[in-house]
Amino acid sequence: MNLNYGAKYLGHFGPFVPRNRNNLEVYAYAFEIPTRLPLVPSGESEYIRWVELSELQMTEGEYGREFRIRDGIVWGLTARIIERFLELCEISK
Repeated sequence: MNLNYGAKYLGHFGPFVPRNRNNLEVYAYAFEIPTRLPLVPSGESEYIRWVELSELQMTEGEYGREFRIRDGIVWGLTARIIERFLELCEISK
């Protein structure tokens, strides 16, 4: 995603540690964007699409907390990052 189209940096949070790689720290960076930009998949993403926050429904799954969306399930490290992001959104209200 090209952030040169009026994106505003909001901050970053973490670190998150993948359960299968204890020697890796992941930080999430948040930006506000004026419109939905095209998403470009990378080798690290199996599937990407825009999701409304109201569409995210947290449940307990086989591997911990996960989010059910229309097309499937978001789990693992991605789910933990989304969960923390939603907590931070709630704090800032």
